[in-house]
Amino acid sequence: MMIREEMFRRLTNWRRVYGDNAAPAVSITEIACRYAREMMTRKSETPEEKAAREAEELMYREAPSPVKNYRDANMLASVWSSMPPTVSGIGVKEIIKTITFGNRTQLNRLRRQYGPRAFSNAIESSLTIFFRMVEDYERSISLPPANDDIYTP
Repeated sequence: MMIREEMFRRLTNWRRVYGDNAAPAVSITEIACRYAREMMTRKSETPEEKAAREAEELMYREAPSPVKNYRDANMLASVWSSMPPTVSGIGVKEIIKTITFGNRTQLNRLRRQYGPRAFSNAIESSLTIFFRMVEDYERSISLPPANDDIYTP
């Protein structure tokens, strides 16, 4: 079975591919004004001030996000869309959707629905069930066709 960090990394990738907006909408006029303001302030910089500003900007810059894995996201979406709403009495499909694409309000609503103690168990069970289904799906698509001469079960 896959480790928990790997599960959440894959769910995060799925969210980035299918759910995140690239950036909030900003008018072209606002972008032009920002660019003009930056050019005006940087025009009077000395080489030492420029080096200090660039060093400070690099110090606070976030690490780049990993590259989106579209194949993996499509695989998770295929498994999620083909699974039943409940598995073993747990609403796996709703839980996976909420922890992947939901906001804080939706997560709190789900927590109240299950209760504080049952919620963490439901999350663990849902992750386990979902990623077992994903592993089964990955295994099924990696098998050679049955009519292939080299196929041996």
